[in-house]
Amino acid sequence: MQFSKKDNPTFALFSLLLPSNTETLLLQSCLLNGEALTVAWEKFQGNSNLPIEFFKHEKQGLKRLLPLLYKNLLAHNLKLDKKFQTVLRTARVREELRSKTFLDVFRKTLHSLKNSNFPYTLLKGTLLAETVYSDWSLRHCHDVDILVARSHLVAAERALKKAGFERPEGARPISNYDVTVCHPSNLPVEIHSDLFPVHFYQPPMHDLLERRQTENILGVELPVFTPTDNLFHVIGHAACSRSRETLRWVCDAHMLIDKHQIDWDLFLSIILQSKMCIPFSIFLNYLKEEFAAPIPEKVLKQVGFTAACAGRAELEAAFTCLRMGRNGTVRNLLYHTSDEVLRKQLIQWLMFPSMECLRWSYDIEKRWATPFYYFYRPFKFISDSVPKMPGFKVSHG
Repeated sequence: MQFSKKDNPTFALFSLLLPSNTETLLLQSCLLNGEALTVAWEKFQGNSNLPIEFFKHEKQGLKRLLPLLYKNLLAHNLKLDKKFQTVLRTARVREELRSKTFLDVFRKTLHSLKNSNFPYTLLKGTLLAETVYSDWSLRHCHDVDILVARSHLVAAERALKKAGFERPEGARPISNYDVTVCHPSNLPVEIHSDLFPVHFYQPPMHDLLERRQTENILGVELPVFTPTDNLFHVIGHAACSRSRETLRWVCDAHMLIDKHQIDWDLFLSIILQSKMCIPFSIFLNYLKEEFAAPIPEKVLKQVGFTAACAGRAELEAAFTCLRMGRNGTVRNLLYHTSDEVLRKQLIQWLMFPSMECLRWSYDIEKRWATPFYYFYRPFKFISDSVPKMPGFKVSHG
């Protein structure tokens, strides 16, 4: 049985990870061409009444897609409302000016890292802005992400502190996985020792690091993942991070597939080894159906089949991914769960997850302390299920 909308009710629940219909039309208007672009743009204008109103009220940072939208619409000579054209031009100029300031600080950051004595890998936005986008202003970047070994977290922080970076006020203490430092201009550098915030997912890091290649970024030779490994990281990070709501992961994945030759057999192997078939089945089918991504059918079938056979651990990790986003409230998840078996699994996870799930969710080092976390989960479930009253705010850990 393949993991699909027709034969598995689980697919419908995990589709909450995806952009909405209106957001998909916006992304298609940014990325597609020809008749598909014309149809998407006309539907987007109709669905959102006036694009100006849509961008005026959105709160996910989708305005950062405006320069890419403007470039694509102009390149295909689509007619634009004069007021909205002014909005697009203003967004493009603002992002161009901002990217120049960002690049100055980013260049200093790279030179600071170049002189460090520990290995690292440049990740995500800043790498992709240089290598797959034709212009830095088309790919909004607000931080720098690097990957280091867990044993080098402290050394990486010290190296950047020598270059003028400091821990942000009120920042959480250094964890086993990451630390953040900021430049005086407020540019954050995120130092990671793990690729994904859901620590159940453990890709074959040794192989990814062995395959790294060197890329010239702003005059500095830097170690980076291969395009295939970058595609895996972009989609995987979107699956288990609230940052997917900015929609930039779709643009990044589309650009990577369009600009580079992806080794699909290797890509499939990484997904299977990482036990990420449930979210990848959702995202890969979305890219194939909505953006005509040339993903081989055998990849979709194998990922879908493995997702359909997922056990409790994989489901718990996927539920955790769902909770990381605006659609992930308990009430919303239960509302979209029509299948009784799946509903019972979801409630069981919310109130009494497995011991393994608790350990990687809360980063529990002492195994004897794990059972105490069961006392916390039911209260969290109840507080999240109670409707919020005016003037009364329920916070969630």
